[in-house]
Amino acid sequence: MLSSYFYVWNWDFVNEYQSDISSEFTSQFMSLKEMIMDKHLRTIGELAKFILENNYSISYSEVLGACMLFLVLPVTVATAERSFSKLKLIKNFLRNSIAQDRLTNIAILNVEQIRTSELNLEKVINDFANLKAKKMI
Repeated sequence: MLSSYFYVWNWDFVNEYQSDISSEFTSQFMSLKEMIMDKHLRTIGELAKFILENNYSISYSEVLGACMLFLVLPVTVATAERSFSKLKLIKNFLRNSIAQDRLTNIAILNVEQIRTSELNLEKVINDFANLKAKKMI
């Protein structure tokens, strides 16, 4: 019963993400499943780490791709919605005075405020100043 459910889920998964995952995913996953039964891997991240650390990334490329896809998909759309909201605020404030690359970078910094607040600004400023000084010479 569980195995038939797995095949149905697998088929749906491959069809949904056919631009990212090939039909070889099913056979690769079944082969990998037999290999990792006694490894006690609990998360998708642990599975991806196992594949990479044991140099199975070529043999199980589709499974690794699915793991990476799963790991980068947002759990909710709140992050994406927040980024659009922040981008709108930034655009309203700055209008068209800056280039697209800079606008994108500012939006990322604004959305990722927790990580940004952990940065050592003094080190960032010094590194930036050193890079500019090297360009001037």
